[in-house]
Amino acid sequence: MFRKAGFHDPDDHLGRRAVNIRVLIVDDHELMRETLRSFLESLPGVEVVGEAENGRVAVQLARDKKPTVVIMDVIMPEMDGIEATRLITAEMPEVKVIVLSMQCDEFYRETLRQAGASCFLSKDSAFEELIRAIESLSPTGGNGILRSTVE
Repeated sequence: MFRKAGFHDPDDHLGRRAVNIRVLIVDDHELMRETLRSFLESLPGVEVVGEAENGRVAVQLARDKKPTVVIMDVIMPEMDGIEATRLITAEMPEVKVIVLSMQCDEFYRETLRQAGASCFLSKDSAFEELIRAIESLSPTGGNGILRSTVE
């Protein structure tokens, strides 16, 4: 249970879930998107506002859905994650991009940093690392609420 000392209940007095972190998931693999959606929707204070299978769709959804955080793959058809990150962060600098990819070499890390990515995680990372990244980039800092759900 996530109700631990020092953490507040993200549900309001009417039983509705308070949402502070809006997430857009971008990956060309449907299984990856579904797994991330299922995990993220189980966390208090997180709303998955959309899914995109390529960078072109991601840019349009970011414009339409106004996410707080975008979880972005790198290698995708039509438009890769590098160009999508560049466009999203140039147009919407308040949106934070977490790159989640198997492409872990220094070239990709530096290119994505220059494109505006806020964080880079390998797809080998544990869900706990993704939670820490999302919390650290959210406007409220997450207050540890997300982490307490998996402890």
